[in-house]
Amino acid sequence: MITYSGIKFNTLIQKTYELFLTTFLLNLFRVPCSSCNKKGFLIRYGFYKRYVQLDTDKVKLKVQRVKCKHCKKTHAILPDWLVPYSQILIYDMIDIIKQYEDGQDEDAQEKNEDGKIKIRISHIKPLNPEIDIWNIAYIIKIYLKKWKTLLRSASISLLLEAKRLTEACFKHHGMQFMQSRCGINSLI
Repeated sequence: MITYSGIKFNTLIQKTYELFLTTFLLNLFRVPCSSCNKKGFLIRYGFYKRYVQLDTDKVKLKVQRVKCKHCKKTHAILPDWLVPYSQILIYDMIDIIKQYEDGQDEDAQEKNEDGKIKIRISHIKPLNPEIDIWNIAYIIKIYLKKWKTLLRSASISLLLEAKRLTEACFKHHGMQFMQSRCGINSLI
């Protein structure tokens, strides 16, 4: 996976992505492979479709794939506002996590039958109304299971803007913030 931080987000996702690709593909020979780190070996290798959840509906995005002629690995070219393996934008994830962290008081907690403390997430109201309670629960689960500790270990603050948060996570952990699956990913 290759994450690029030069695409400014707007709701015309496919058009914005295609404009970026025209410039990016002209300079493909300068981009290092995220697996073997060799430059000049990446070639275009088709597309795949994925969906992105906007506040109006799900939008289909045709994502460019590239293949390294040296190590034979394939990579997707993603903008930094897309989290690998997720349909939810990084801005929405950060919003949900901040609301979760702000709601960590006695009112948001209850004990279940086992006596363990369970956090209620019903107080979280995402900016994106299309994100349902199941997605909120999943985002919180990934955050608690993996990312809360990773952020603390590198002294990364959730108060950073999304671009700076992404850069810090790549610098310290080699992956996009809230990336659920481990895999080779590089930021250019």
